[in-house]
Amino acid sequence: MIRKIFIAFFACIGLLAKGQECRVLLPSIDSSYIGECRKGLANGEGEAWGIDHYIGHFRKGLPHGSGRYEWRNGDLYDGEWNEGKREGFGRFVPALGKNVSEGIWKNNRFVPPIAPDDWIHPFVVKQTVNIDKVNIRKTRDEGSTIRIRFFRNSTPVQVFELEMISGSGDPQQNADYPVFMYVTFPFSSRLVYKLPDKGGAKLIECLIDFVITEEGEWDVCIYH
Repeated sequence: MIRKIFIAFFACIGLLAKGQECRVLLPSIDSSYIGECRKGLANGEGEAWGIDHYIGHFRKGLPHGSGRYEWRNGDLYDGEWNEGKREGFGRFVPALGKNVSEGIWKNNRFVPPIAPDDWIHPFVVKQTVNIDKVNIRKTRDEGSTIRIRFFRNSTPVQVFELEMISGSGDPQQNADYPVFMYVTFPFSSRLVYKLPDKGGAKLIECLIDFVITEEGEWDVCIYH
C-alpha cells in the first residue's frame, strides 16, 4: 500500500527533480533516486536504490524521519531515522525471521528495553539463545565498566562476529575480553555472536539480553 501511495506522489512531483542532479549520500542506496529534491540532494519523500533499497523521508541526502530500509540479504528495518542512522522507534526483522528487535534505536543500535520490574533486582537476564548459563557478579561498588567473558566447560572460548549493542557506554574488544567502558546505569545490552557448536562442525548464533541497574564494575560470564 505504501509503495502505491509513493508512486502516485512521485508522479505529481516529478517535475521538481527534473533537470537537476539529485544525490543520495548513503553509499548503499546511491545508485538511483526518485522523489523530492533540494539543492541537489534528496530532501523530502523519496525512494532510493543501490545494493540496498530505502523508501521514506530524506533530509540533506540522508534517510531522516520515518522510512523502510531493506538490505540485499532480506533484512528489513521499518521506523525512525536521524541523519542516515536508525534512531528512535523502529522494528528490525532479520531475513530468517529470528531475533526480531522492536523498540528504541540509538546510533544504529537497538537499545534493549528496561521494564519497571527490572529495578527490583541488581541485574536481570532477559533472554538467551544457545547459552547454557549466565553468571553476573559485581566486582567493585564504584565504577562504570562491564567486562564480558565467554566460556565453554569453564575454559575461555573465542567468539566470532560479536555485536555489542547497548544504551550507553563505549564498547571495546581488547585482546583478553570485550568490555563496555563509561556506562551509565541502568545499563541494558544485547550481545549477538557466533561460536563453533560442541562438535566443532559449524558456527551457531548466540544471543543474550541483560540489564544491570546498580552502579559499579561488573563481570558478565557466559557459559556454553
